[in-house]
Amino acid sequence: LQMAANEARTTVICAAKSFAPGDVWEFYILSVVRERMYQQSEITDVQVSIPLGLFYHAEHSILLLENPGTSSLHDVLQYQMELRQTQASQSNITPPNRASRMLRFPRKERNRAALRIQLQSGRSALQLCALDELLVAFYSRAIMRAILALHAVNVIHMDLKPDNILVRRGQNLESHSAIHLPLDELGGVILIDFGKALDLQSFQKVAQPMSTIHFRGNHGTLGFNSDSMREQKAWLFDADLYALGATLHTLLHGEYLPDAGAAHRTTRYWNRQLWDPIFNKLFAPQVLSSTESQRVLKEQIRRLDEFLSARRVRLVSLLREHN
Repeated sequence: LQMAANEARTTVICAAKSFAPGDVWEFYILSVVRERMYQQSEITDVQVSIPLGLFYHAEHSILLLENPGTSSLHDVLQYQMELRQTQASQSNITPPNRASRMLRFPRKERNRAALRIQLQSGRSALQLCALDELLVAFYSRAIMRAILALHAVNVIHMDLKPDNILVRRGQNLESHSAIHLPLDELGGVILIDFGKALDLQSFQKVAQPMSTIHFRGNHGTLGFNSDSMREQKAWLFDADLYALGATLHTLLHGEYLPDAGAAHRTTRYWNRQLWDPIFNKLFAPQVLSSTESQRVLKEQIRRLDEFLSARRVRLVSLLREHN
């Protein structure tokens, strides 16, 4: 997109989303979210997609978004899989690229691939295909802060998954003082794809007070939709918390969450004192208001703060490696 400014031509790299038929919702909700966040939220450094313009026609519309030029968490996970698989293949553990494709397989094929890796290597496929636990904790904290800011302005994202979370890299990671920087300055995330988002304030005219609002039905994404949705039970802000739990499971294990998410338990390879309480809260089958979901998120952020602060030197090293 070429834009003229002060008689000089500046090139702005945009991401374009096409809708057929035409749709204005994502442009609206992104504009509203950014305005409310700056006016109301305690967290002002959280980033979401920046809408630059909308070309609308009833039959077709194009939404222009700022392109941050960064990878998604799904891309980071794929990179980690391929990196570890390459290291394994160099040690004659297993053929190249076997593990790196696991997320693209149907579940039965993923399980067969995992079994082949485990038989050939003597190591669990989880150890070959998952992100480092410390990186997962860092990104978990960043995602929770982003959702906290969203829920504080009464918006439910409704489509949280690794593909819709971009990595925001820290600008001073290479400096010698990086290990002393606040965690928020080491990097973060950018939430994208708000096409399914719900704006609770838009229901105020039909439901007073807002605490009486809840939803039923399946409005999520397969694999990240909550048990309450699948069972036609009431849900609200807890829908995002369940999708967050499913996302963290994917990052930790290198595979999608089994159908019975609420019954999930972390494996012995991870710090269960850290993760079990987090998953138990995120998968808890209860309808949560905005205030209640914020309370849950703040509690888990404090837990992750303690975990990360005690491992800051290694965290900075890992972030540099993935930068």
